[in-house]
Amino acid sequence: MASRLRSWIASSDPDFGRLRGSDDFRFLQLDLDQPMRSVLRRPENVTRIRIAAYVKKLLHDGAALLERNWHQRCEPPWRADVHDLIKWLELDDRTWRLLARMAEDRAWYWLHRAQFCRLVTEAVELVHVADLRFPPPVPVFDELVIEKPDGLESLSRRDQSVEARVAELTRHVDDVVQQVGRVTATLSAATAEVGLATLRRVDAEGERPGVERLRAVCGRRAAHWQRVVDILSDDRLRVEFVDPVNIQLEP
Repeated sequence: MASRLRSWIASSDPDFGRLRGSDDFRFLQLDLDQPMRSVLRRPENVTRIRIAAYVKKLLHDGAALLERNWHQRCEPPWRADVHDLIKWLELDDRTWRLLARMAEDRAWYWLHRAQFCRLVTEAVELVHVADLRFPPPVPVFDELVIEKPDGLESLSRRDQSVEARVAELTRHVDDVVQQVGRVTATLSAATAEVGLATLRRVDAEGERPGVERLRAVCGRRAAHWQRVVDILSDDRLRVEFVDPVNIQLEP
């Protein structure tokens, strides 16, 4: 409990928000933790960088689940028909439209993130969602992979380096989310709605499209989500979660 409380005070307790950027808070951490290493001053507001890391992992893991799900739908034996595919595409298009809205505010609006989680879990079998532990928890500041400055620098220089690194990584995630939004717009305009409209027309006219044609639609959708995964797969601002047995619980 003491370890969890110290982590809560250091990274999450809102009452300490404006104090975290001060030298006095550094001394408080030294007194509480008594670590064997120096303690870097934290940014005054760690919420933005925590949410940025969460957004990046949330979108990456969700897109990876959807990409794998579309590939599995392509696998033989083919048991679906055109009606199943229309239902899958309708849900997929709703997800793409939501991604476009998320890009407008860099996924800062919590309701959009919650809706993305719901759409992914609606499309993917729960066993696969559980395997990837989706959605991920919001990381605490200590779990973010932020390059530490040179230990030989003065304390003030090192603190400034951390502040600059945090600001840089936050801007990076904002740019990446907007890039995902541009990809979303391109794919939607080029293939997404056209594919769904074509299948609806085929169904209305009573045609029975071949299995290979339906599997090709699934393959294209998997490729679209793979593009999102590729955009979000760089190593900048990664999260190293603690073991689930010892995960930080906010009191």
